[in-house]
Amino acid sequence: MKKIIHYFCLLGCMGIIYASQTEPVEYGGIRFFSYYDDDQPTVLDLTPNSSIPLKDPFTLSFDLAIWKTTPFGFITSGREGGETLFLLTYIDYQHPDTSYFELSFGSGSESLSIGLPKSELNKQHWFHTELTFDLDQDFVSMKIGNIKKSRMIPLTSSVNLNLSFGANPFSQDTPNMDIRRIHLQNRYWPLNEGIGTVVTEQNGNENGILKGGSWLVKSHMVWKKTYSKMLNVQNNHFIYNQNSNSILVWSGDSLTTIDCDTWSSSTQLISEPMNEKLYLVEDGFNQAIIGFNGGGNSVVATWNETKRAWDNYDPLSTSNEYYESRSVVDPRNGDVYMIGGYGHYKVKNHIQKYDKETETWTVVPVTNLNGELFNPRGSSAATITKSGESIFIFGGLGNESGDQKKGFRYFYDLWQFNVDNLTLEKLWEWDRPPAEMEPKSVLIIPERNEIYMLGEIESEMGDSLLFYRSPLNHPNFEIIQFSESMRHPIGMFFLDKTNELGLIKFENRPNANTHVLSILTIGLPIFPTNSLEDQASLKMFDEMSSAMWILLLGIIIVGSSLYGWRQKQKWVEIPSKDSTNVDNPSEVKPIDTIDEGISIKVNDEFQLWVDGKSIAINGNGRHKQIVQLMTLVANSPENKLSHEDIQQSLWPLVQDESFVNSLNVTLSALRKVISPYEKEIIHQNKTVAFGKGIRVIHTD
Repeated sequence: MKKIIHYFCLLGCMGIIYASQTEPVEYGGIRFFSYYDDDQPTVLDLTPNSSIPLKDPFTLSFDLAIWKTTPFGFITSGREGGETLFLLTYIDYQHPDTSYFELSFGSGSESLSIGLPKSELNKQHWFHTELTFDLDQDFVSMKIGNIKKSRMIPLTSSVNLNLSFGANPFSQDTPNMDIRRIHLQNRYWPLNEGIGTVVTEQNGNENGILKGGSWLVKSHMVWKKTYSKMLNVQNNHFIYNQNSNSILVWSGDSLTTIDCDTWSSSTQLISEPMNEKLYLVEDGFNQAIIGFNGGGNSVVATWNETKRAWDNYDPLSTSNEYYESRSVVDPRNGDVYMIGGYGHYKVKNHIQKYDKETETWTVVPVTNLNGELFNPRGSSAATITKSGESIFIFGGLGNESGDQKKGFRYFYDLWQFNVDNLTLEKLWEWDRPPAEMEPKSVLIIPERNEIYMLGEIESEMGDSLLFYRSPLNHPNFEIIQFSESMRHPIGMFFLDKTNELGLIKFENRPNANTHVLSILTIGLPIFPTNSLEDQASLKMFDEMSSAMWILLLGIIIVGSSLYGWRQKQKWVEIPSKDSTNVDNPSEVKPIDTIDEGISIKVNDEFQLWVDGKSIAINGNGRHKQIVQLMTLVANSPENKLSHEDIQQSLWPLVQDESFVNSLNVTLSALRKVISPYEKEIIHQNKTVAFGKGIRVIHTD
């Protein structure tokens, strides 16, 4: 009975979760690739098996976004048998500032054309598109955004439509576009599947096929590697330039500029290598990049793009008092503010200002509004609002006195500094952060009222890298990602133009004098899931009616009541003299558990014994991956499983190199758990197997 109740409660929870997941519909769609890309040209066929009989008149509508300009490509085509009824084409090459959308009919010369400024074409700008056909009146209209055109065109009297988007049987020319929310009369394809190649109507009919392309929902769940470059030097300086939507990377005697629109790059030589202690800040007021020695009280230099050198560069000017400080620039006047810092065995709580006009640094006389002490710290996160009125400061490493001898700790508090009246106010403090969590990278986005944090937790199970999100107005941190791909971060940034987060990584190549700079991106909002399989497992609930939900809810309520009553009875029962204590089932060993070596039970709930002693394993974080891996191997023939099967089950969305790395990390953590029997986990010839010292117990 307990199992049944538990099962229905689980179903109910899944259903409630799914019912609340409305975001994927909003952010659904498909990204189409062209033959100009490395990917296969995309085709979405909504009628692979049978045509759609249409009533007169009919309208085809969808949302369209061009995410990268290409010379030419077919957006959608309608056919009847082997005859083309209409083609909607994207044309980019006819005008330097305007792209055209042309609707043509059959093999004739008749067409409708709408031009849109190229400046409006990006992946965040959706144009609602409508194609309306009145067969009886020989009338056609096309609407893209707010522009509508129409004309009289001879049409057939009836249509059995074959509908596709992107590449077609006659051409592989496809624009780099996003498509979502396709309507055709009373039929609707939301395009929010996220995984697989089958496309489903809102009514549940699986009648479409996707070849190539990618689901846009996935871009809100999985970090994508958008750029990677090999570097031969270790000391690198980088900055995200919001004005140009580019990333500048100074590496030794060269400067690499990465275009965040196209994710292409160019590298130029520079005359003078940068000092490793130089700090870089974007100056929005002067549309420039400035740099200064991180020790404080230093000369401020400006990057000269034309000369590919620094103006007013003095790497030796410093007070050596404010390393690990954080700096922002007032977008209204170009003044620089520096928060905290470390030097001469102390951290400071100063806020310093660099006056652009006088070219001098001064400590700002700050007034604390709520009497809270702004503890001395370095390595905090700081950002300034677009208006320039407020600076938000989060966390850092320090202590109450600033004295290094008393030991440093991480802060998890948020402060707001008013630039105009020089007041500092503590907004909140996260009082329940995970123990010993090191914030590896923090990003504050005031305009979205959000703060993101990438934190690393060290334990005997191995390091865990967790990605947190919280509203800016109160500390409500939630874990939204767990990913090995985010390791070695050196900074995050916000791509305002495309509404994405960017993560910059810098990792050493083993046994080589080279390093790899990588950039990962993910769409906002980020859906809190580690696997698209979570969405796939919930898909079955999509077709459940409201009545079914009411029934299920009733089962949950009744089941919970019965379970609560049963639990209450346990408290009032008086055990007999012969009763056995089973309050902790993990302490009760099955008959065939061995007292020397390893025993695991995998059928009902996962349990692990080493030398007959129960080992607690909670199924979260790295523990979860250990449990999943051991369960897979235990349930496989001869307790042996190939890399291919493991990857498909546990890491289906990662590349081979990342998969091997994730598997090795998990195996390393597992071996620590089962010590001294770590050699009983055999990893060779691309297989993982149990040794003879591991006994698998299958129970009913």
